[in-house]
Amino acid sequence: MPVYTSLADLRAAYGDDEIRSLTDRAGDGAIDQAVADDALDASEAEAEGYLRGRHTLPLPRAPRQLKDVILRLARERLDPTPGEDVMRLADAARKTLREIRAGTVLLDLDDEPRPAASLPATRAATSRFDKTAMSGYGGFRG
Repeated sequence: MPVYTSLADLRAAYGDDEIRSLTDRAGDGAIDQAVADDALDASEAEAEGYLRGRHTLPLPRAPRQLKDVILRLARERLDPTPGEDVMRLADAARKTLREIRAGTVLLDLDDEPRPAASLPATRAATSRFDKTAMSGYGGFRG
C-alpha cells in the first residue's frame, strides 16, 4: 500500500481516462486500483532509496515535490511503452531525487531539523592598534 501517494493523486495528475487506459488490464473499462498501487509502491520504494541516509524514513508527510516525483515515476511504470515525454519527465524526477540525496534540493519538511551550516571558526585577537600603540603617531587623539 502506498504511503506518500494515492490513486486519487494519480487521477488528479493525469486524469481518469489516462489512468483507466494505463491500469485496465482486465479490459473492463475500469481503473484497477491494485495495478495503480503496485506502480505507486514501486515508485515510492525507488524514491526512498535516494532519501535513505539523508532523511529518517518513513517521512512524517509527503512534501509536494516528493509527490510529484513519485507520480512521474509511477506514470512511467504504468505504461508498457512510455513515450519520449513520459521518459523525459521520469528522468527529470530521478535527477531531482539525486539532488535531494546530495542536499542541493531540500524537501519542505518544516518539522525536520536542518543541518547546521558549516562556518569557519574564528578567534578574536587582541587589537594591535590600541590607544597605547597609536599614541606616538601624529594626529591620533585617543
